[in-house]
Amino acid sequence: FLCASFGGILILFVLANTTDIGRLDAFLEINSEWGSYRGEIWQQCISLFKDYSVKEKLFGIGPEALQRISDGGAVFQGKKLDQAHNEYLHYLMTSGICGALSYLGLIGCTVWVFAKKIKNSTLAVGLFAGLVSFWIQAVVNLAQPFSTPIMFAYIAVLCGIAYREMQPAQPIPEEEQTAEESSPVAVPLSSDSEITVAMVN
Repeated sequence: FLCASFGGILILFVLANTTDIGRLDAFLEINSEWGSYRGEIWQQCISLFKDYSVKEKLFGIGPEALQRISDGGAVFQGKKLDQAHNEYLHYLMTSGICGALSYLGLIGCTVWVFAKKIKNSTLAVGLFAGLVSFWIQAVVNLAQPFSTPIMFAYIAVLCGIAYREMQPAQPIPEEEQTAEESSPVAVPLSSDSEITVAMVN
């Protein structure tokens, strides 16, 4: 359901930026003022990326180094831009094509593990729903030191669930089966039996 919803929103964005879909154009058409001027920020980042050297396009300019090359553009004149306000674009700017593809590859592998390796786990469904929500908001947001580690923790737990489900069922050793069968079973005494036992003692 979440993936279908995300796909529907993505299709609306494509239509709004290629054709006229009425009033929704005002919300979905990406221009310089879209998303509290995120459109302007993205255009500036793409323009900067085009001027990168081959090495910088492959490996980026380094973590948190965007402000070193940004002049703020037409909207933020005199101020440095330290975030692309889009995690995927920010990784492309700071870590290059290799870094951005690595991050997208992690997301793709997580989706594959959930779809192919996990069969019946309510916990996994809840974790995956949280991850999809995180990946969607990352389109217009930046990596936070509080929420990003939680995302990696969710991925780790998902992989742990998948690993557990992939393990074959372990047969119970014969010694344990024999011990369980021969162990005495506690039978609760009725009130009359308790009185009799007490009198005998």
